[in-house]
Amino acid sequence: MGKGTRKRISRENYLLEQEKKNKLEALRKKKMRKIGLIVTSCVLVMALIAGGAAYAVKLGKNNGYFIRNKIAAQSDSFKVDNAMMAYFVNQTYQSFISNNSSNLSNYGLDTSKPLKEQSNSDGVIWYDYFMQEAEDSIKQMLILSEAANKEGVTITDEELATIDTQMESITPSDYGQGVQISDIKNCQKLYMLAYKYSNQIIDNLKYTDIELENYYDLNKANFTTYDYRRYTFSYSTDDEQALTQVDAKTHADKLVACKSDSAYTVWLRNYMKASGNYSDNAAIQEALDGTLTENAAYTADDPLSEWAYTEDRQVGDTYLLDDTQNSGYTVYIMVAVPDRDISNTVDARHILLTFEKNGSDADTLKAAQAIYDEWKSGDQTEDSFAALAETKSEDPGSASQGGLYEGIYVGQTVDTFNDWCFDSSRKTGDTAIVATTYGYHIMYFVGINGEKWKSDVKDAIQKADYDKAYAEYETKYVVTINDKNLSEINIIQK
Repeated sequence: MGKGTRKRISRENYLLEQEKKNKLEALRKKKMRKIGLIVTSCVLVMALIAGGAAYAVKLGKNNGYFIRNKIAAQSDSFKVDNAMMAYFVNQTYQSFISNNSSNLSNYGLDTSKPLKEQSNSDGVIWYDYFMQEAEDSIKQMLILSEAANKEGVTITDEELATIDTQMESITPSDYGQGVQISDIKNCQKLYMLAYKYSNQIIDNLKYTDIELENYYDLNKANFTTYDYRRYTFSYSTDDEQALTQVDAKTHADKLVACKSDSAYTVWLRNYMKASGNYSDNAAIQEALDGTLTENAAYTADDPLSEWAYTEDRQVGDTYLLDDTQNSGYTVYIMVAVPDRDISNTVDARHILLTFEKNGSDADTLKAAQAIYDEWKSGDQTEDSFAALAETKSEDPGSASQGGLYEGIYVGQTVDTFNDWCFDSSRKTGDTAIVATTYGYHIMYFVGINGEKWKSDVKDAIQKADYDKAYAEYETKYVVTINDKNLSEINIIQK
C-alpha cells in the first residue's frame, strides 16, 4: 500500500474520531442539561414539600390535631387530651377572674402580666396554681366517671341535649388554639357524668333526726355561734394625748363591772361623750354599733373562744384581755351565749341568664322574660320549671339539678336573691324575675327546708361520708397524669 493510501485512511480515521467525539460531547451536554433539569425539579419539589409541611403544621395547630393526640390525663376507661385539658385549664382561670374581678389586686394577680411571672400570697406561681386546680378537678372527674361507668350510670339523651344547648353560646377559641366544640362537648360529658354520680352518692346518704342530734351533741362548738361586744382602751408612754397604762386599766376595770349589755353600752356611751373624740351623738352611736359582733364562731386555741365556750357561760359575763403586746386592755361582754341557729333555710329553683352571655342589661332581661313567659304559657309546675332550668340556665352549679338549691340560709346569697327568698310573705310556688350583679334570675320558691343548724349538721356528716367513699374510689381507680404534655398548655389572658 502506497503512502497516499495510508494518508487517506488516516484522515478518514481522524474524521471518524472527530465525529465520535462531537457526538459524545453533544450527548454529554444533553445529559448535563437533563441533570440540571432534574436538580431544578428536585429543588422545586423540596420547596413545595417544605411549604406544604409548614401549611400542614399550621393546619394541625389550628384544627387541634397535635394537641388532640397528646394525652394529659387518663384512667382505665377515659382519656383527657391536651385539647380538653386546655378547655379545663382556661375555664378554671376564667372562672377565677370572673368571680374575683373586683378584688384581684388583693390576690396579687395582674391579668396584664404573664402568669408564669407572678406568684400568689403562698409563693405559688399563678400559672402553676391554675394548672394544679384544673389537674385536681380532672382527677376527681375521672375517678367519679370510672365509678359511674362500673355501676352502669350513663348520661341520658336529655342531658346530652342540655350539653348541646350549652355549646351554642361557647366560643372555642377562647380556650386555646385548636380547641374545637367537639373537645368542649367531650369535657362537658365527662363533667356531667362525674357530677351526676357525685350527686347520686350524696342523695343516698340519709340521716334520721336522732342521728343529727347525736352528731350535734358531740360537736356543739362546730354548729353554734355567739354574740359579744368588745372595746379596747389603748395606752401609750410616748403620746401625751393618749391614756396612760394606769388610766387604761382603771377604765377597763369599770367597764368589766358592767354585767349587762345595757349597762355596758350606757357606761361606754358616757365615756365616749366625755372623751371629746366624737363629733356628735350620731358618731357615738355608730361607734357603739361597731362594738357588737354577731354570730361569732368557735376558733380553736383562741382565748376569747375558750372563754365563750366555757360550759357555765352566761349572758352579761365579762372578760378582760390584757394585750400588753399591743398596749391595750380589751373588755368583752357576752350578749348571746353559744347556741345553734334555729332560723329556717329554704329551697329554691332558679334559671340564670348572665350579662356575660347575653350582653346588655336590657338584652339579658329580655331573654329572661322570654323564658319566663314560655314557662307561664304551659302548666306552670315545678317540674316544668326544672325542665327549663336544665336546658336554659347558665348556672353550671345547678342547671343539671333543674336549677335547685337546697338549704339556702339568710345571708348566703347576694342581697336581692336573699331578700326574695326570705320575704316573710313568700310561699311555695311563688315566682319572679330577680336582678343581681350576675344577671337575671327566674325564681321558683320550693319551700322551707328546716332549721339551719340541722342543715349544717347534715352537710357535715354527708361531707365526711362522701370523703370516705371518694377515698375508696381513689384507691380503686388509678389516674395517670402526663406532666410533660400538661406543661405545653397555654392559659389565654385577655
